[in-house]
Amino acid sequence: MAELRILPKPLVRRPDTIDNLEYLREFGRTFEDTRKRTNALEGIIGYGSFIMSQNQWLGADAGGPHRMRMQFDFKYGDSKGLTPVSPTGRIQFDEPGLWKIDAQARAWQTPTGGDNLIWLDIEARRANGELIRKQSIDYPAGSSGKIIRGGMTVEIPDEIGCYAEVWCYSGKWRWFYGGADWTEFTLRKLSSNTMSQALPNPGEPGGNPE
Repeated sequence: MAELRILPKPLVRRPDTIDNLEYLREFGRTFEDTRKRTNALEGIIGYGSFIMSQNQWLGADAGGPHRMRMQFDFKYGDSKGLTPVSPTGRIQFDEPGLWKIDAQARAWQTPTGGDNLIWLDIEARRANGELIRKQSIDYPAGSSGKIIRGGMTVEIPDEIGCYAEVWCYSGKWRWFYGGADWTEFTLRKLSSNTMSQALPNPGEPGGNPE
């Protein structure tokens, strides 16, 4: 006895609508694009990378003569757990815990006189400006442009408004380049919870070693 089979009715293509196959193709492309974008920082607790969008000239500022806060005002890619504080160049922490901070800048010689060294300071502060930790790096510049780079780890307390910033200063080298080739301010969270650690302070060096 012959088997009776009922075949599904074929789809009728309508000019003014998208057929099922094309719709599924488009949905798949949209879903894959969304998946790639949302998963860029999957598993990352806190991260952000910022660059200086403009060149910067070091003059006199509240932080001291020829010392200037660097304007890391452009977010490079996705970020998580951080908020840029425009137009200060500061980056605010939205997550407490242990963070690794790296910064890079490039200085260029100017006609002004002064010390041949270039300083880069990375600072983390509470909302009221109280210093949490500071790392100072200095380089002798030589006779041409100089890239200066440094980093530190810091424990950010569970408080609203803590932030990080970068300062540079020099006597002779007062032009600082902007752009992604020369500048970077990257912050990465290392811990999944807040840590407690007291940092030693040896004070100012002095006296004669025995």
